[in-house]
Amino acid sequence: MNDPNTGNVFSNWFEKLLLNLLEKYFDKFTELAEARANKPVFIKQKNALKYFDDIDAATLKKYEDLGLKRCEPIEGGIVFYQTSELDRFMLSNQN
Repeated sequence: MNDPNTGNVFSNWFEKLLLNLLEKYFDKFTELAEARANKPVFIKQKNALKYFDDIDAATLKKYEDLGLKRCEPIEGGIVFYQTSELDRFMLSNQN
């Protein structure tokens, strides 16, 4: 009665598979959490173009017409976008 699987619900092979899968997802979630922690809250308009993978200003204007919110001082000046708003806009406009 020296069966190595005695008392185990799963086979050794399946347990290793589950552990590898859990490790993979843990690493991915850690990577996503670190990226979120390092992401600035607001970025300048020129960086928003890069954030959307180098779109042009006309496309960004179309996004604003479709509901993307921007932050601009009352007296004018540099336009900023909240990174969470950029993410929200893209996710809400998926096909």
